Amino acid sequence: MQTWILFAIIIGALVVVGIGVVVVVLTRNARTAQGPTMQGKYPQGHWMGIGMCIGMALGLISSLAALLLDEMTAFIGIGPAIGVSIGVAIGSALEQKHKAEIRPLTEAEQQTRKWATLIGLLLVVLGVLALGGMLLFASR
Repeated sequence: MQTWILFAIIIGALVVVGIGVVVVVLTRNARTAQGPTMQGKYPQGHWMGIGMCIGMALGLISSLAALLLDEMTAFIGIGPAIGVSIGVAIGSALEQKHKAEIRPLTEAEQQTRKWATLIGLLLVVLGVLALGGMLLFASR
């Protein structure tokens, strides 16, 4: 199997996972904002997360384009990095726009974010190890 096909499969899987994360975050925040005291309020960092998801999607699209062009495979890693920086800018602008609608995190939300961060870091480490294993296997 050619290396670019493996990269395309990985990027496609990351896009699907990213879309899933956005859907889960949006539905979860819509559900938690239904309470009588929190109606219409978004937890702190909500808009930053939305901006980061948008930026990562843009970065992955540019990486996929670099894969398809075959001569630009050295630039695959630059797409997500640029996407994250664009996402931070978008998220910051959204946070400023919706400043009046932001509320502090509850204790349960802080615990959930802590666990989600740990699980995300674990998934990143596993992804890097899997990618390294695939590259090692493909080079043989």
